[in-house]
Amino acid sequence: MTEDDILSRLYELSESDVEGLGKLAHEIGLQCREPASTVLTEWISGPPQRQTPCAFICSHLKELALAEMLRQTDSVAPALRIHLMEMVVTQQFVFRELMLTALEPLLQDLTPAGTSDSIGDLRTCDAAYLLARKLVRVRDVEAKKFSAENQFTALEPDQRDIEIDKWLLSETWKEIFPEP
Repeated sequence: MTEDDILSRLYELSESDVEGLGKLAHEIGLQCREPASTVLTEWISGPPQRQTPCAFICSHLKELALAEMLRQTDSVAPALRIHLMEMVVTQQFVFRELMLTALEPLLQDLTPAGTSDSIGDLRTCDAAYLLARKLVRVRDVEAKKFSAENQFTALEPDQRDIEIDKWLLSETWKEIFPEP
């Protein structure tokens, strides 16, 4: 499927056509993952001299190979299963860091979040803080400094600002983003 094919089909589908959009997403997903699946299958069942190049390629395919690695873990020897899972875990840490890096500047953004949550009038910084807290386990020593999600959303905006500022100064956050 070419870029033009994808765009053409996107323009043909209405935003209310959930079934059509889902089908297109599924087709794109299959097309994206098929090469990763081929390389992973070759790694698992191909000749030994192909294992290292296939492992190298899978590690560089990142998220494209993750689903395939997880799908195949039950069908391989324990040693290879561990290797596959090490790659998956490493990639998850990379994703976590990328997400937190994207959220960091939003922790100071006071514009309305525009979320459709039933939480109320969240600002971008509030929503970013709640997402960061879902991604990062607070150190036990600091846990009492921070509110649970429902408590945080019940706070007044100035109180939320104080908590976000405490978060940015916390040891938990500094371990992720050490100052130079």
